[in-house]
Amino acid sequence: MGDQRVQTSSLYRLNSSRMVKFVLFFAVWLVIILFFNYQKAHATISLNPDPGGWIPAGERNYLMNCDSYPENPAVNAWVSPTGWSGSYASAAPFFVNSSSQAIGLRINFAGAVCRSNNVVAATNFHVVPQPGVSSIPDKLLNFNPTRSTPGTYRFDFAEFTYLPPGGFTTSGWYNIPVPIQKINWFVPAPPFRCVGSGGTRSGLSDFGPCYAQPLTVPVYVALVNPDNAPTGTATPPSCTSQIINGSASDADSPGTNIDVHIYADAPAGSPGSVGIGSFATSGPGHNFSANVGGTMSRGPRTFYVYAIGVNGSGLANGNNPLIATVTRPACAGTCSISQSAGVMGATYEVTVTINDLVSSPSTPIGRYSVNFSGPGSPTSSDATGNMTGNQAFSTWTGTTPSAPGNYGVSATVNFIDIGTSVTCTGMSNITVFLKPYLKAYGGEVLSGGGFNVGGTCTVPSPAAPAPIIGGFGSVQAFTSQNGSGQYVGSSSQLTVSSLLQVNEFYSNSQAGNTSPKSLTIANTGTTEGNSTYGGGSKNTQCITDYYNTTKDPSISSAITNFGSALTGAPGRKQYTVSSGDLTIGAINIPLDHQIAVYVDGDVFINGNISYQTGATNISELPNLYIIAKGNIYIDNDVTNIDGTFIAQTDGPDVNDKGNIYTCTDSNDTLFPAANLATACDKQLVVNGGLVAQEVRFLRTAGSIDTSTSSVETPNYSNGTGTGAAEVINYTPEVYLAPSPLRNPNATNTNTGSAGAGRYDAIRSLPPIY
Repeated sequence: MGDQRVQTSSLYRLNSSRMVKFVLFFAVWLVIILFFNYQKAHATISLNPDPGGWIPAGERNYLMNCDSYPENPAVNAWVSPTGWSGSYASAAPFFVNSSSQAIGLRINFAGAVCRSNNVVAATNFHVVPQPGVSSIPDKLLNFNPTRSTPGTYRFDFAEFTYLPPGGFTTSGWYNIPVPIQKINWFVPAPPFRCVGSGGTRSGLSDFGPCYAQPLTVPVYVALVNPDNAPTGTATPPSCTSQIINGSASDADSPGTNIDVHIYADAPAGSPGSVGIGSFATSGPGHNFSANVGGTMSRGPRTFYVYAIGVNGSGLANGNNPLIATVTRPACAGTCSISQSAGVMGATYEVTVTINDLVSSPSTPIGRYSVNFSGPGSPTSSDATGNMTGNQAFSTWTGTTPSAPGNYGVSATVNFIDIGTSVTCTGMSNITVFLKPYLKAYGGEVLSGGGFNVGGTCTVPSPAAPAPIIGGFGSVQAFTSQNGSGQYVGSSSQLTVSSLLQVNEFYSNSQAGNTSPKSLTIANTGTTEGNSTYGGGSKNTQCITDYYNTTKDPSISSAITNFGSALTGAPGRKQYTVSSGDLTIGAINIPLDHQIAVYVDGDVFINGNISYQTGATNISELPNLYIIAKGNIYIDNDVTNIDGTFIAQTDGPDVNDKGNIYTCTDSNDTLFPAANLATACDKQLVVNGGLVAQEVRFLRTAGSIDTSTSSVETPNYSNGTGTGAAEVINYTPEVYLAPSPLRNPNATNTNTGSAGAGRYDAIRSLPPIY
């Protein structure tokens, strides 16, 4: 504001025209004083000492010579600048830097007891509202208890502002009208008397008819160039960049790049404030970049950014406002959770990783504590440490619950030296899932190949889409090792042969050894993809076209439902369902019934299928073949099916049909993956065999954590004791019982079709290549 001081002094150097105005001003003022101070002037009284301000000469003379006035007590008023009690002639001009800036004024009220007075106790002043004049409260000059003592003085004032309609448009003189009305308060009251105009009123608020004393005060207003405060913005520093970026400019000098001053911890001038430094803006955008890294501490810190204002000449003018307050968060660090396992009944491990956000910290991150919660009573509920590097780890182990589902985990790291805590991200729960396993006893497991339909063996492409990982020609299951290193879980008692991968499905289970692929073809040759248990035999299996080559017209007939197949005479029988799909409920295959059912469509098995027991010779053994040119669906409530179940493609498109699904709902459709754990938790035992383009083993009973080496021995009592989700028992009855199928390689349709020959001995040996 150096400019303003220069302008102020220059305004006192008035030219002759200005002097004329001041002379006129004083003349006007003198006329007003003479008008208000008209007196009959006989004698003067001594005015008591002034208790509240100095009274201008005219008003003082009026009060000192009021003993002959009709008004008693005598009252008067005058206007002065705010805070000024004397006459306005002693005050400096008003300087305003905006046309809308109001000036501050003050109206003063004074009164004195002129002679002994037992009637008037007080005088009320009422200001008549005028345009541009702010509301001024009424004033009461109370002369009790000395209203009979001549010379008793009273004084009061009220401050207000003035802004003419339309604002101050030019520098110059402005006449401000502030008329007042006065009323004397009689004792006892009412009535009340209007001072100066006579007449009585009924109430103190009834000023309407009273004479309005015209106070018109001239003031000189000088408009000066406005001082615009500088403006700007700032972004908070981060723990990694430690930079405050922003911009600042002053409209008083748009082309000047001004400075910014930055303080920390408290505003400038306040206790605890720390000066960070001065930073210059640059470029047309008036940008600045302040590196506060030298002041880095681990805790949160607040910075106060001030813009250094300039005048129109680009010189600092002392107008330095706060343009931004920015806070850098605590530079504590982050943490995340990761877990290693979620298998039901197994041990899981959770690791909390703590990372320091600051690449080159000025101080170590220091002491920390970790609070962790998770399922299965983890071995520790918290951990502590002292982090001097950029990373730290805390690990917990626990046992997963005995039921599948999502179990919440959480961890919080409290940075003790910084006084802040963070919640770890990365996971909110441990998903506990089942790893059901499959057992195949008494036979081999072959994966890879195609049905020899129409004399052509079409093998599905390994790249063809498949519902399970690995594609066609692979074996995917769940297996683990026990404490002795023996493999337990999904396995075949004999050989496993796969065109592609074999993962977590071991062979030669009855040996109880520690090799998962001792009878996996080719266990010493080339593997495919990520095969872990062998495989990659490259051997293409051509599966018999059962639907078209094993029919025997001499024993065939058509049926519409499966119940019709059980009403015929004993012996070998073939039935064809040509009307579409077939649904099979719970049935028992009687002794001496060997049945083959051909279905040109899908088969839905909704009940248990069992063989009658008690045969006394081989010819009485029941035998069942279900051959579908489509898919086979097994209901989730089915727990046992005896027989051989074949699902083959219904044409040259090897990806169409030919699938067996071991768990479906009552509508014979697949369950969503999220429902398998509860909907398919019943064990399924197949006493016989499954042949298909693809078998989807969907049962979820048990888990590999319950599998032991004792279940490597076959158990034909519906899988009792195995704990496996699915059990395939290729029992001797499968190949000892008379077969209802025609031998497709026989030259005579009846040759060899009467069943198996006589077996003197059966021995299982590993394959020789």
